Amino acid sequence: MTLRNIPAVQIGGPQQSAPLSKSQKQFNTLSRKVEKLKAELTAWQQDVVPYHQKVSHEYTTLRKTYNDYRAKLVQLFDSACNHNSVNKQERKKLKQLIADITSELMEEAPTDALKALHDKYSDVRFDTKTELTGDLMKSVFEDMFGIEIDDDVNVDSPGELGAHIEEKLREYSEHSQKQGELHGHNGKRRKQTARQAAKEQQRQAEQQDIRKSLQDVYRKLASALHPDREPDAGERERKTRLMQRANIAYNKRDLLQLLALQLETEQIDLAHINTISDNRLQHYIKILKEQCRELQEAITETLFAFGPEFAFSDYGKMSPKKVMTGMQRDLSEMRGSVKAIQHDLSSFQDFKHLKAWLRHYQLHQEHEFEDFMDFALDGPFPLFDDDEFFTPSEPKRKAGKKPRKRRNQRA
Repeated sequence: MTLRNIPAVQIGGPQQSAPLSKSQKQFNTLSRKVEKLKAELTAWQQDVVPYHQKVSHEYTTLRKTYNDYRAKLVQLFDSACNHNSVNKQERKKLKQLIADITSELMEEAPTDALKALHDKYSDVRFDTKTELTGDLMKSVFEDMFGIEIDDDVNVDSPGELGAHIEEKLREYSEHSQKQGELHGHNGKRRKQTARQAAKEQQRQAEQQDIRKSLQDVYRKLASALHPDREPDAGERERKTRLMQRANIAYNKRDLLQLLALQLETEQIDLAHINTISDNRLQHYIKILKEQCRELQEAITETLFAFGPEFAFSDYGKMSPKKVMTGMQRDLSEMRGSVKAIQHDLSSFQDFKHLKAWLRHYQLHQEHEFEDFMDFALDGPFPLFDDDEFFTPSEPKRKAGKKPRKRRNQRA
């Protein structure tokens, strides 16, 4: 039985004639929330992750093919620059195209030939641009998050930078919390007051009661399901599977799974659930709250793996269906981009077609820190919500049409 198939353990129903108490209602609400979060986490882990692995392989292959064609395209543009029939305005457009495309290709598949072409046609050398952009990004994110980014962190890698920032923020939070607990405003170690000591003692007692509540349910299951005590081979196999589920649930502090196993094995019935004491319910409620928090953290960690890769700036609005739709959209666009650039390369072999295309191509205003703007739009913590990525092109159709960027790659 998977997590998706286990119904939420609820108090009430036909066996409950009296109105539910406040604690019973809270238990039911948290029970439903836990099962909902479990189902969501399972969907991410069992549906999205395998689908992502499948799609990424094809996308990566297509992306490499696309970049190979783009490298051939800039070589064609380089040759065209030396053509006698190219006028000043056309040559200016070709230079801008070469500088833009080689700058993008150097981020994914750098070669000495591409770097030489970039530096030949760009006003700023690639190494200089990279250094300036890296320093600017580092300064912006240090000011934004109030942290110091280590010198060995690759700020051009959204994944590495995002993980580093997250780790720094976690360290700062833990340090601040520890300092607040141990020291007063004058920097000296602060003694616990009688009230604080009593509160800490109460907290420890509650934690002990919570552990005991889980242990009581688990021990009852273990006593009834221990396979070594079962002489019948078929029944021993069944109890082995049930005991494995009980062990997993106990290790995860999954109270609802343990209670569900008790119901499944008929150790208890719904009437028993309805008569759980209010004191025990309070312990159960604390367990469920903690489980909700842990499940939400697990979901958030999974979202961070997909958030920088796709056009989602609000993690709260992401869903497995949206992410898989986004993957399929990116894959479809990449297929179209490969076909388009193949057509362009073939068409531009005829110099008259290239000149005709250049007549419609519009020069764009150059920005010294274009790479930084790309990162601001596409990094792990987007500063802006951009719906359409700027690519030099003619109004109707682009030469080597640039597909929508995946968030973990600089297109």
